[in-house]
Amino acid sequence: NLDPREIEGVDFGIQYSVDIDAGSFDLKLNTAYLSRFNQDPSAPLQQLIDAGVSVTNAGSLIEQNGRPRVRSTASLNWKKDSWGAGMFVRYVGDIVDTSTRADRDTDNPGAALPVGDFTTVSANVRYRFDSGTLENSTIKLGMRNIFDEEPPVADQQLGYFGSLHSNRGRYAYAEFNKKF
Repeated sequence: NLDPREIEGVDFGIQYSVDIDAGSFDLKLNTAYLSRFNQDPSAPLQQLIDAGVSVTNAGSLIEQNGRPRVRSTASLNWKKDSWGAGMFVRYVGDIVDTSTRADRDTDNPGAALPVGDFTTVSANVRYRFDSGTLENSTIKLGMRNIFDEEPPVADQQLGYFGSLHSNRGRYAYAEFNKKF
């Protein structure tokens, strides 16, 4: 069983807001850094390790199977009068998928499958109507995954780590809200 004392990391967040002539700006940054994630092997696994067999799910589990060392999000939002805009960035560090052993690399046969890092960027612009028929209404236009990033390939049911990555490609959206 996993001993919780074997997990160490730091979650860091910063939020900064400023109002200047150009408008109001809000910046948020959140990062989770995993410095230690160890699991003691069970007795049968320890026997395999002692015999020189490479095993998974024992020892350091950082950067393995859905446990990246770093995950981060950042957002920047701006508003001035009736206008607003925002940008959101999400980053997940690289890992290895130990559920399969890739034999593609002849220099290192049996190595775990590397799963690269993943970054997506989304943005939007919005306008709030303060008078007329559309008073108390907001229209927002945006795009998610602007650079059309595809999830890194992994030996998982969907072909990628669904808990870390998204298969949604670039797409635009429009949103209309009216308060009554």
